[in-house]
Amino acid sequence: MKSPRGTQSQNFTLPNISVASSESIDPQLMPNDDKIPPQNYETKDSRGSSFIWSNMGKFMEWRYDQVQEVGSERKTLKEENAFQATVIKDLNTNLAKIWEEFGKANRQFNSILEGQQTMRRDLRNF
Repeated sequence: MKSPRGTQSQNFTLPNISVASSESIDPQLMPNDDKIPPQNYETKDSRGSSFIWSNMGKFMEWRYDQVQEVGSERKTLKEENAFQATVIKDLNTNLAKIWEEFGKANRQFNSILEGQQTMRRDLRNF
């Protein structure tokens, strides 16, 4: 059977993914191996602004699931503490990215405000 574009259609099934939030996760963002974090949680929209907030939530849910896997893989308290330290480090890194994006947005907003004030001043002096 051919699709409207003339290419052959393919049937495929997506893995059953349970998500704790009301929004669904794009299957392409999910890693194939549960030990590899999703690498593309920073996506851009047409304006170029980062949707890091929503994707950060997805990353945190994934990391939370990883922390809950206490069992045969991490047998000692030392191993568990080391794993949780890496989780905290990852979250701190991503929080720094969010803060950086917020700073960029704040500077852009202030630049727009300054431009508007300059235009108003120029119009008054005109």
